[in-house]
Amino acid sequence: MLLKPFTYCLQWHVLLPLCFSSSASPVNDTSCKAVLNSPTWPAAGQWNALNESISGQLLAPLPLAAYVVSDFHAKDPVSVDQPNWENDGCLPSSRYHCDLQQFPNYVVNAIEAAQVKAAVDFARVQNARLIVKGTGHDYLGRSTPNSLSIWTHNLLGLQWYDSFVPQGCAADAAPAILAAAGHRMFEIYDAVAAHNFTVIGGEDPDIGLGGYLTGGGHSPISVIMA
Repeated sequence: MLLKPFTYCLQWHVLLPLCFSSSASPVNDTSCKAVLNSPTWPAAGQWNALNESISGQLLAPLPLAAYVVSDFHAKDPVSVDQPNWENDGCLPSSRYHCDLQQFPNYVVNAIEAAQVKAAVDFARVQNARLIVKGTGHDYLGRSTPNSLSIWTHNLLGLQWYDSFVPQGCAADAAPAILAAAGHRMFEIYDAVAAHNFTVIGGEDPDIGLGGYLTGGGHSPISVIMA
């Protein structure tokens, strides 16, 4: 029996301007996002105010110079599975320089939706570069460099519905599971199996739900069960 629990009525509007300069000085262009050492990067007091507004959940972590299993990377706020997406910025050897600009400068350890909103609002007002990290599996390098990061790993919550219709969508009622962004696919598999259902997910059970649903990959059985 196949469960298709996620029916979407979403609109995505993403603008990521890229600004390049041949000089060593930071680019001062209002169309570019602020990064560390640029003239418009938020001051320490502004970061402190953000931290207070989210109950002390703002982190300034150092990168890990280690190659370990996916579960380890998922539980670290800045580490990713493939160090090439960090431009090999902090390799596990004293022979190499550790470049902290290849990692997020600050991380919002989100445990509730209001903290995600606060981070997005802060980035918009301050024009700061904003990224999101779930488990660190992103092979397009979108979870790493020089930014404010929202870490969704600890944003948890599962709720099962025997009959569900998404608000504002023209869809028949169907069983569904409402899952917060921090859950990984093996947790979703276990949750729906308890109700005798199956959901299509990534080959690696450690893949995060949020990244998978926003373009992170396909299941080996997608063709069979779609």
